[in-house]
Order: sequence, then structure tokens, then C-alpha cells
Amino acid sequence: MANSYERSASHMHISNLIRTTFLTIVLASTSLTQGFSSDTGLVEDPTWRDQPLSIRAQRIEIPSKITGRTYQIFVFVPSSPPPPEGYPVLYMLDGNASYPLAASQLEIALHTPRPGGLKQALMVGIGYQGDVVFDMAARTEDYTPPAKDLSNTGDPSGRKQGGADRFLDFIENELKPRIENDFAINKERQTLFGHSYGGLFTLHTLFTRPDAFQTYIAASPSVWWNRQYVLKEKDLWLENHSSDEPFPKLALGIGTLEFPENRIASSSERAKILAERAKGVSLKELSEELRSLGMPVDYYEFAENDHGTARVSMITHALRIAFQ
Repeated sequence: MANSYERSASHMHISNLIRTTFLTIVLASTSLTQGFSSDTGLVEDPTWRDQPLSIRAQRIEIPSKITGRTYQIFVFVPSSPPPPEGYPVLYMLDGNASYPLAASQLEIALHTPRPGGLKQALMVGIGYQGDVVFDMAARTEDYTPPAKDLSNTGDPSGRKQGGADRFLDFIENELKPRIENDFAINKERQTLFGHSYGGLFTLHTLFTRPDAFQTYIAASPSVWWNRQYVLKEKDLWLENHSSDEPFPKLALGIGTLEFPENRIASSSERAKILAERAKGVSLKELSEELRSLGMPVDYYEFAENDHGTARVSMITHALRIAFQ
């Protein structure tokens, strides 16, 4: 049950926060007084030290028999009991990077409730072992679709690719059952969020197993991958989609600095690769196409955001979309 999860500097009640703040002030005042020079009025030998920040999280490591990896799972559990139908749940890829960003925003929102604001909700960050923010080898394999031809995907890293279906099987058959067993969730309100290669995986899941989630959120998805392979999956999905079958919800977002015309001119090899990837890829056109078919689609452009910062901006919208 939930007590098997490690608590990571989390779930402090307001009283604990007040006591901690008070003690911090007292200790800080004492140390400053002790280190003060009466002659100069300056602190003697000040030193910097690491200070981990508190993020609400329960954590567990789940070894997968399907992918052969062990995943580090972070869960945001609200302080309030679940509603009768269970908590809505948001699954976040790149959990080591995205979960702390989202958890801090969600914590603030839930402590400052307002009409029409965010509901008490469960958030699951799917990360990798260790302290590295991005495990590039693992995410490259897990988040890219299993195309038959992987010889010219546009990714020059040489990392293994094409494991998205195995990773999705892990989510569906190993992770979700554990979450559903340990927490009260609403199976009819499940959302998947991914950025970059994670956004590619999000679209791949939507187009190949649309019933896995009710809402899909893709930030700056790597649609360019393997000559826009994911758009071929989209075409096949639409070709077989029944007119009386309801569409899931989709949200797409991108930073305006990702557009080819807004990229800073550079002769670096990396810049050339990014410019080539951006050609012919229009999330706006994709959103308009799907919306014209009756699919509920939101499209966002984030001014002055590049590929990296678009993740942060989209997380703000993801919380609202998943939990309002």
C-alpha cells in the first residue's frame, strides 16, 4: 500500500511548516551572531552550502519485466481525501525533470484555492534511476515509435530507438495497476503529458492506443523524428476511426523561438540539425486538421519561449487542463 513509498521531504502540515520556519530563523540568527565581527560589522568566513528544496512526493522504484529498466516513480498525493469518483490523475514523462516543476505549481495552487481553480488531484512522474535530470539513452529508446526502418531517423546520437510500444506496455500493464491499487483514482480522467521526445511518445500513444488516456498533452513534440513518422500513424488512425467513436482531448504547445523564422542564425552543426528538423512541421496545422474532424484540440504558442522553456509554460496549462 501507500506506506511502501518513500516520502521525499513532503506532506508537511501547516503547523510543521511554521515550526520549521521558526527554528530556521532562530538557527540562522544564532549562526549569524556567532560569525559576526564586532570590529568590521561583516560576517566572518561566510560559506555556501547545498540546500535541497522541499517538493511534495512519494517515491518508489518499479522494475519492469517488459522493458528491462527500473523506473523511479514520483507521486503527488493531495492532503485532502479523494472524491467519491477518485482523484483525476496526470502521468508526466521525464519525471526527474518535469515532476518537480509541476509539483511546486500544483502545491501553490492547492494552497490558494479559488472558484474554478485546480481540484485535489494525483500526479505521477515517470522518471529514471539516479539523480540525472535526463537519461538521454533511456528516453531516446523509450519515447520513439517502433518504426520498421530506423536507419535515418534524424537523430545522430547513435542511441537505441524504437521502444515506445514496450514502454507503453509498462505504463499500461505494470505502472497503472500499481497506482490504481495504491491510490483512489478516477479511471475516466487520466492525462498523459510529454515534452520533446516525450511529446512524440504522447502523440504515438494517442494515434495507436487512443483509449489509454482521456487527455493527451504534447509540448514541442518531436514530430520531425524519422521523416514525420508519427503523422503517418495519425493518418492510419483517422482512416480507421469510427464516426460514432468519441475523440480524446488533445493539447499542443510550442515556443515561438522554435519556429524556423525566429531561430538565431548559427553555423554550428547543432543549429543546422535543429533548423532542418523544423522544416515542414506545423503543430498549428495539425491542430486545425484534427479540430476540423471534431476532435477537441487546444493549441498554444508561447512567446519568447524556446524548446526548453516551452516545457515549463506547457506544464502550467497541463495542470489546468487535467485538474480543473
